Amino acid sequence: MKYMKLGTKPDTFYTEEAVRSVVSEIPADLIIQVNNTKYQLHKFPLLLKCGLLQRLCSDTEDGEEEEPVPVALHDIPGGEASFELCAKFCYGISISISASILVPAMLAARFLRMTEAVAKGNLVARLETFFDTCVLQGWKDSVAALQAAWRVSGWTESRVVQPCIDSIVEKILAPPSKVTWSYTYTRPGYTRRAHQSVPKDWWTEDVSELDLEVFRSVLSTVRASRLLPPPLIGEALHVYACKHLVDPLRAAGSAFSNGGVSHQHHQAQSSSAAAGDQEDTETVAKQRRVLESIVTMIPGEPGSVTGRFLLRLLRVANFVGASPSTRAQLVRQAGAQLDEARAVDLLIPMPSDPHAYDVGAAEAEHPDLSKADKKRLCRLIDCRKLSPEARARAISNDRMPLRTIVQLLFVEQERTMAAAASASASHGGAVSRLAARTKDDEPSFADHKSDVHRPRADRGLMVADGGAAMARSLSASTKTPARKDRAPENRGSRMRNKQ
Repeated sequence: MKYMKLGTKPDTFYTEEAVRSVVSEIPADLIIQVNNTKYQLHKFPLLLKCGLLQRLCSDTEDGEEEEPVPVALHDIPGGEASFELCAKFCYGISISISASILVPAMLAARFLRMTEAVAKGNLVARLETFFDTCVLQGWKDSVAALQAAWRVSGWTESRVVQPCIDSIVEKILAPPSKVTWSYTYTRPGYTRRAHQSVPKDWWTEDVSELDLEVFRSVLSTVRASRLLPPPLIGEALHVYACKHLVDPLRAAGSAFSNGGVSHQHHQAQSSSAAAGDQEDTETVAKQRRVLESIVTMIPGEPGSVTGRFLLRLLRVANFVGASPSTRAQLVRQAGAQLDEARAVDLLIPMPSDPHAYDVGAAEAEHPDLSKADKKRLCRLIDCRKLSPEARARAISNDRMPLRTIVQLLFVEQERTMAAAASASASHGGAVSRLAARTKDDEPSFADHKSDVHRPRADRGLMVADGGAAMARSLSASTKTPARKDRAPENRGSRMRNKQ
């Protein structure tokens, strides 16, 4: 990025008892209040270059000049930082102007009326020259100046905002072979080499730094030109969403292993949230606004964005409570590109609980999808990797294809049987240990001869006989239907014996 240096004197501003001042042998005769900061400065250099201060101090009579003149400048654009930069220019102190601070400084200089009519070579003219000849000619400088202008003044300062937008759009529409300026491109696996061709989406990361309204204006202007293919517009939306929208799967950790979201993951997520280590600090309202704006900017041409990206937007839509129209649009578009999805893409966090996942995604439950689309979607789900809660919700969902429900029931039965077998083995071992301990601790027959009329061993035989009798009874009851089946045979045999 380019810089402009003005002034030659060293910086002599300092702070003492919450008051900003400048080193000088001359007592301060001008007190300027800017928001919460007080400045004790001098009329001599400031009034020579600031038309506004000339007017505010013109009512002061000669007899009252012994006392410092108070002036309030609470409305100055850019606040204390911009005012101090203008004041240092008046004192001849060295300052460096970059694209990121150019716009606030320019607006503050205009506010103070630091124009050529007040003094030749004044600050406004110098900043405007730097803006026209350097900032607008560069790529990153134009983006930084536009972002700064928007945050300071919004659309009101059209003399800065619109030229920046025009410069950015002009460079985006230029053929990649004509791109000679530096840009940000950090795609995974991409390594810039000498004489390497410029990627077509070279501009997408830098414009993703813009605030939503400015980004929307730039992208709308680019789309209106019809010079770029829809997938390139879609890639710009994808990059912007990755930077400004938190994926609920990543926010929840997306730690799936052997049966769904682990308990350890929930603990880690809770600890992370408690520690404030969150990936994004944007409010839910702002996330919703960004999401809905991105959805409205998706080109209508098929394949403009990937199915996986649409499913990610749908996850965010459910997470932030997007409007029904936004979710319906995402469902329709994602439903037409389900073949691009992976199983993890279909996990949609429930709005009521970010850690609970809606199996099969909303597309599988939406009545607008055909039966074939629902089946094709559900074939992508690995039923064995779902948590018990997710399987239960899917089984109870009457819109799920029957084949998927059967698969889920089979997995549920497998898990239940395995758990039962494990519990049985554990119980059997405990019973064996208990029996051995009982046998070792059992008193002798002689100790209890007076309490029983039959030896303990005989009672054991009785228990064994009773158990055998019960077994014979159960066996007989289970074999009763078989005897009924053979009843005609037996009757025939008895009749032959009588004969």
